[in-house]
Amino acid sequence: MKKLMFHTLLLSFAVALCGCGGGGNGDEPGAIVITASPESIDAPADGGTFFVSVKTTGKEWGAYANGDFINVTSENAASATGTITVKVAANPSVEARSGSVTVMSGAARKTIAVNQAAAEKPAYNAPDGYTLVWQDEFDSGNELNAQDWTHEVQKS
Repeated sequence: MKKLMFHTLLLSFAVALCGCGGGGNGDEPGAIVITASPESIDAPADGGTFFVSVKTTGKEWGAYANGDFINVTSENAASATGTITVKVAANPSVEARSGSVTVMSGAARKTIAVNQAAAEKPAYNAPDGYTLVWQDEFDSGNELNAQDWTHEVQKS
């Protein structure tokens, strides 16, 4: 009886060890692979429309944007190959911004970086309700031209 219990325990231990899987590093057969071209987008400050080709070993895929200035539309997402249309809105800020587009198929993910240049700094910044009327004297050089100016000195 002890021998039967020992063999049963040994068999259950062996079955438990066989049930443990590997590390799951994504290299095992059947893992979905996603490729995208280009892998990053560098948009100018005024924005634009960009196209990304997608290929996957899965049957279906989808895409979503991470950034409120990025809009994505997927074409042929029900097949293994397709195109993503990425529309980047104009950047009104004088600071560059970045976001991403993520392509997913099953548990696989592929991230496409979206970097956008900053808008040019305006020549002047007048408060609301005000306009700069006279500016041409300050457009050239670092100093004022003394010949364009006169001054009066009063006797005291």
